[in-house]
Amino acid sequence: MSLKGTLRVDLGGDTSRPYHEGEQVKGRVTLVLEEEEKIVGFNLHFVGTCATKTTRPIYVAGNEADASHSNRPYAERIALFTREQKLLPACTLAAKKYSWDFVFTFPSHTEAHFSRWSHGTKYCRKPHSLPPTFSLATDSPGGQASVSYMIQAKLSLESSSLRLKVSQMLGYLPSAQNTPLEPRIRPRVLYAQALNPGLEEVTVTNRKTVVKSSRKRSNTTTGQKIVPTLYAPDKVAPGQDIALLLGLAGMNGGEAVRCTLDSLEVKMSTYTSARCGQSFSEPEDHVAKHVTCISKKNMNQELSYSTSTALTTNFRLVDNAECVPTFETYTIARRYEMTVVIGIKCEDELFTIKTTSPLVILPRRTPSDNLPLEEGEDDEPLPLYQPREPSKEFAPDYDSLYSLALSPSACSSVGTRSPSFMSGLSSPITVPTTPETELEQPVYPSQPQRAT
Repeated sequence: MSLKGTLRVDLGGDTSRPYHEGEQVKGRVTLVLEEEEKIVGFNLHFVGTCATKTTRPIYVAGNEADASHSNRPYAERIALFTREQKLLPACTLAAKKYSWDFVFTFPSHTEAHFSRWSHGTKYCRKPHSLPPTFSLATDSPGGQASVSYMIQAKLSLESSSLRLKVSQMLGYLPSAQNTPLEPRIRPRVLYAQALNPGLEEVTVTNRKTVVKSSRKRSNTTTGQKIVPTLYAPDKVAPGQDIALLLGLAGMNGGEAVRCTLDSLEVKMSTYTSARCGQSFSEPEDHVAKHVTCISKKNMNQELSYSTSTALTTNFRLVDNAECVPTFETYTIARRYEMTVVIGIKCEDELFTIKTTSPLVILPRRTPSDNLPLEEGEDDEPLPLYQPREPSKEFAPDYDSLYSLALSPSACSSVGTRSPSFMSGLSSPITVPTTPETELEQPVYPSQPQRAT
């Protein structure tokens, strides 16, 4: 027997916006009954879950022709946290409309504890920061990895063995309070990829060892050894400028060689791992995606030894569904890498520098985030408004301010105004000192002219 009525969960405000830790989730549960019902229990749950699913092939005799029937499914679901509010105990409700308001607060950390002996060594044993809302289909058949948050109302009826469930999904994103305004640039000195103009590399391979050495090319001049340094951020938020710079430094004091930037290629790699956490098999899916962001050739840009050369201009990450902040939870992990390939020409020789480094993506700052104050600046609030008594001083008479009485003065005198004119109108007004020949008599068309 089904419920004759409706059950609805409504959220207040913008339902599409992401929530942050410490923010309140407010809403209302509405139950409309068309006839009298006996309620066994009515509860409201606020939960965060981490779910993974995958399959692995298993051999069964006789199914060589169709291997799809021999896939063993694996699934795991972990509760990151759980909040419960009891709306009604067992009772009988009349046919009418009922509503309940609720308020939940997003926690900052997970609550689940797991032993690595029973769930594997890759499990996060201790509580950690909540991961952002996430969903991804893996390459395995039926593979899925998701992190979700929801408000769920569960209604149990005496006349039915089934529970009526209504859920409202919530978006979550870690707060950007710890995200800096600008990414910090860090140097990476590439000693192993030093440039040796005029030398060629010779590789000698033995049974057990590989020996690399350099020797001078014929009819060439050996220049100084050049060590490149790449300046790049290791943490960045979507929308922030990813500045890449290249510096060159001579090492052995030889003759300086003219170098130019020939090519540049920048790739972003995304790696996602999803585990089911079984104690013995631990099936794990890996998803990798590589995107070429910058590809330039024949740049012919002069490189300096004294200053660093900017490689990029206005290079930023797009804030979309793919740009999820870096996180690692019990069974799902998301990380990023940035690969930079630089082609450098030293005289007529072409050298290639390649470096791959991890890149941590932080939550994006929004205009609502409070900007940090400058060093030494105090956050002084504005004073509270206090009503005051109106001034009892009357405004000065118009004729006293602009008197028509003229005073004789020399033609060479300069018109001056009292310094107290703007500060206090109650002070005496200075008599006009404009020459008589420059003054004009006022005309009043609506009144008869005064006798002089």
